Amino acid sequence: MSFLSRFLTFLLIGTITMFTAEVFAGSSLVWFLDGWGLLVTLPLYLVHLLFYYNVAYRTQRDSLAHMYFWGMLLALYEAPITKVLWAGYPGNGLPNGTILGVGWFEFLTLVFFWHPIFAFIVPISIFKVLTYQNGSVLPNYVEEFVHLSRWIKVVSAVFVLTQSSFSTLSSGFNIATQLLAAGGSFVLIVLIYRIGRNRISEENLVLGRIGMTVLVFYLIALYLFGFTQIRKDAIPSTLLPYLSILIIAIVILFLIFKFVEWPIDEEVDEIVMEEMKRRLRLMGILFILMGIIFGILVVLTQVVFVLDIILLPVFGVIILIVVLFKSREK
Repeated sequence: MSFLSRFLTFLLIGTITMFTAEVFAGSSLVWFLDGWGLLVTLPLYLVHLLFYYNVAYRTQRDSLAHMYFWGMLLALYEAPITKVLWAGYPGNGLPNGTILGVGWFEFLTLVFFWHPIFAFIVPISIFKVLTYQNGSVLPNYVEEFVHLSRWIKVVSAVFVLTQSSFSTLSSGFNIATQLLAAGGSFVLIVLIYRIGRNRISEENLVLGRIGMTVLVFYLIALYLFGFTQIRKDAIPSTLLPYLSILIIAIVILFLIFKFVEWPIDEEVDEIVMEEMKRRLRLMGILFILMGIIFGILVVLTQVVFVLDIILLPVFGVIILIVVLFKSREK
């Protein structure tokens, strides 16, 4: 495989992840025009995704349930790097309090829900749908989504569309900024996909020994930099917050290697994948249009935003319970 093929592959899945994890959350709206977004946030998500993707592949713990737990491990970067799990978001603190040195609301939202879904499973699944013609490596999770009940699909679609309220609020109800954020990321994904359609493949995500070594050293440097240079005032002064995160990581690893059943490889036919492509395009366009609507209807945006904030940790707990139940059921 050529350098260009691998570069376009990384660029596509990285851009998808920034869209689903950052733009959806209203965190990095125009990341593609921002130095910090391009040089720090994008590599942070991309390197974490590549690392856990390859660990899942190498250990053969790559079912949808396994990927959820790998995504939970990914989410733990919110402790040592951003300090959000320890000290909350900058300027907000931890209004809901802590349990064993960790913000419980932030933990349920980010570790049980946001990062496993929108920073790991969703971008990988979207990538699989877009590149299925060029081969697959891990099991095709689209099969799982296709067999979901109708009401779960509807709830999921409504939730994704209402996420426009996050980016709308972050933009200060600036419709132009919202359009640039959502539309810009969407167009970038389409352009990268069109340019590298015959070059981009899931096989390019699989790294060899040298690639994994580079990833590990980059992650070590990233965590050292993040811990020592980002929000220095939020570094815990007691041992409890560190122990809590360590124990949580150990429990997650136990679930991955001892609790969850081995994966079942499912294939999805071409008709289903093409239909999923159509739906993805539609969802992307509707997300952009919802941003315009929320930019006009201020009160509605605020109500939807509050409801989403309340529901995020609830969804996280529900998903965890379902994953645990289903993994043992199989």
